Amino acid sequence: MAHPHQGLNPPSGPGYPGQWSAPASPPAGPLTRANWGSVAAVALGTVTALVGLLFLDWVQGSPLSDVAAAHQAALDQGLLPQVWGREVLQFYLDFGALLLVVLHAAYMLAWVSGGVRGRSSARLILSMSGKGIAAGRLTGARIMMGGASAILAVFHVLILSKLFDGQLGVLEAGGWVMLTGLVIVTVGAVAGPLLPARDGR
Repeated sequence: MAHPHQGLNPPSGPGYPGQWSAPASPPAGPLTRANWGSVAAVALGTVTALVGLLFLDWVQGSPLSDVAAAHQAALDQGLLPQVWGREVLQFYLDFGALLLVVLHAAYMLAWVSGGVRGRSSARLILSMSGKGIAAGRLTGARIMMGGASAILAVFHVLILSKLFDGQLGVLEAGGWVMLTGLVIVTVGAVAGPLLPARDGR
């Protein structure tokens, strides 16, 4: 008589595959590697934005520092309506624009230079687990990071629109060059990093 449990467990041994295999482990090594074309785009865009921000004229032949001083003087003299957000605009003119450009660059460089190396860095940079990237899919992360970069660029536009009462036509080269640089950064963010070569691919 056959044993009542006979047949439940498949035979095993050399050359006989087991019925159940262990779950596939995530690929070894970093999840992404640097895309030097993307790094170059982010670096070029950042330098362009900084040139526009710091060295070119913004309004009526005046650099941004003079615009900030004039805005502060108008606030102090009560020439501008005391509405919510004036202090935010002043901070943007004084330090905020530069701070945003630098942080924007650092964030996107971390992405395109292969900073997503494991699950922890994926959560830190992308706010996601990184399972899709581990499976060889970068499209979702590229769209997300490109969208984040675009949102930061649009924020600059909204601040400038508020500052000049919606009349962006008064902006001179400095403002437009800065915005152009942020668009170039966004292109680099969309291109993103590369997947590491594995198994000879």
